[in-house]
Amino acid sequence: MSRTCDIAIIGGGFSGLAVLANIVRTAARPFSIIVVSRDAETVFGPAYSTPRMEHLLNVRAEGMGLFDDDHRGFYTWAAARNKNVKPHEYLPRRLFSEYLTEIRKDTLAAAKKKSIAFEFLRAEVEDIIPAEATLRIETDQGEIAARDIVLAIGNTLKAKEDNSVGARLVTDVWRYDYESLKGQTDVKNVAVVGSGLTALDSIISLLTCGWKGKITCLSGSALLPQAHPPVYDSTQIKRPERTDFIGKSLSGVLKSLRKTARGPNWPYAIDSLRPLHQELWTGFSKRDRLRLSQKYFNLWNIHRHRCAAEIRAQADEARAGGTLEMIKARCTGFRPVENGVEVALLQGGQPKAQVFDLVFKCIGVNYAVANNPLLMKLIDKGFIKAADTPYGIMANEQLRVYEGKGGTIHALGTPLFGQLFETTAVPELRHQAAKVAADVIASFAGLSRSREAGAGG
Repeated sequence: MSRTCDIAIIGGGFSGLAVLANIVRTAARPFSIIVVSRDAETVFGPAYSTPRMEHLLNVRAEGMGLFDDDHRGFYTWAAARNKNVKPHEYLPRRLFSEYLTEIRKDTLAAAKKKSIAFEFLRAEVEDIIPAEATLRIETDQGEIAARDIVLAIGNTLKAKEDNSVGARLVTDVWRYDYESLKGQTDVKNVAVVGSGLTALDSIISLLTCGWKGKITCLSGSALLPQAHPPVYDSTQIKRPERTDFIGKSLSGVLKSLRKTARGPNWPYAIDSLRPLHQELWTGFSKRDRLRLSQKYFNLWNIHRHRCAAEIRAQADEARAGGTLEMIKARCTGFRPVENGVEVALLQGGQPKAQVFDLVFKCIGVNYAVANNPLLMKLIDKGFIKAADTPYGIMANEQLRVYEGKGGTIHALGTPLFGQLFETTAVPELRHQAAKVAADVIASFAGLSRSREAGAGG
């Protein structure tokens, strides 16, 4: 079945919703919009799909608003429903998903009032082909012709998981039924592969579901995310001296950062640097960008993308009590064995294998563009340009990644990691969404004026 629209948004997660909401909010004339997602309509990304109350946001409620001009929007929404909610709290992601669902509902109601035609298509996007007058999107549910496409794909358009290992290897840790473990006497030794925020989600659920057993966390760093200060004081964030950072090599920046981030207030020093992240990244040599993304990225992540203090305290208590063990080892593969999974590891440069009753795969986001079949097709055909590191694609100031025959393609979020580095957190995503929406609306306004001028001539 063929469909036609003015704007196609590929991705129905936070980024896709933010673009849709901004377009509808500011549109002065009708458009037709199709949102394409491999997930259901109110699934806003894997991590936000969790039903579990112990899975908390790692950003304070006051900073999680969807709109760039209303950073406190989520807190305002939550406080209207529970007067005890505080701006500095790290609320359940399940609650944030409810907030996004309500924004989506309000956006569709506003679209109807503005005569903006909307359709949601649950499908897998297989290719994008520039045609003479439009861009053609090929999906497993038919073709879509659009004048403007927004790649809001987040982390969802990746190579599909290999399920050959079976149910003992869990890849969707957010929707796993942890309570079912209480009745499984043959599950006593569990592995969590990875040690980032996703791994921490799995660890916390194993600790809170009532299951009693041993948790072994395996990762190349064996380091869990650091904690936010128990009471975050944003007044401690100072503007950094640009001369200490801008124009320096990665080694120089790290040296300056170590100097300013000493003592208990180091989280504020890390956060003070945030406005300079993209400028620093683009100023680094290619060699330094590769070093940061490959050698130092895990270390950067655990200090930059921190967790709520109460979450880290639970993990630390489990380590002290022997329930949780952290092992520095890199996972190289999985193999099904009777009543378990064999994990192939490299530990101290030596290969080894260990069998666990159950394994949670929490290796996090793979930013490599080679891991995204759609982007690789577009790069191979020369429609979009890869970044000069293996991570993502290039965009111009308006976040356009293609403009030419048939129309325009924009991108935001994860695909721009190689160009912008700091591009996956809510503050960056909502800013990019507003920018993309403004450019889309402006381009259609210009197209309408040119058509009217042509008709008048």
